[in-house]
Amino acid sequence: MIPSLFRRDLPWQSVNGNLMVGLQSKDILNELALDSAKIIEAGKKYSFDAVHAFAMLQDKTVAASERNFAPALGIIEEAATGTACGAFLAYLQHNNQLPHQKQYVIEQGEAMQSLSRLYGKFEDDRVWIGGRALVLKNQVMTTGLQ
Repeated sequence: MIPSLFRRDLPWQSVNGNLMVGLQSKDILNELALDSAKIIEAGKKYSFDAVHAFAMLQDKTVAASERNFAPALGIIEEAATGTACGAFLAYLQHNNQLPHQKQYVIEQGEAMQSLSRLYGKFEDDRVWIGGRALVLKNQVMTTGLQ
């Protein structure tokens, strides 16, 4: 019997346009290869813009590793997505999957060889996200919104 790739204890759920998809391990997460056209098609049908795949870690410092795919927005994969990370932490809190801590560290971008660390905390029922980044490329993106 082949073990499931997906976590069964967390629902697939769209949060702020990000479809949260829990995977069983970081290895599965890093090997993930998604079809951009199918993400766009499914997003139109089920009302999401990005797939936010993640694996919870047993690391005492880093809570989870994540990847964000948003081809409908012109982003095949992003190395650090603060807004999606905030939605992710709110999703975990809503599903009682976060230990009580002052701050959470989330990693993203490892599969792209561009590892980022995002830092999140809750204050007055709000999620605050921060981090450090290295600018590798400047790009202007047009969304069609005026």
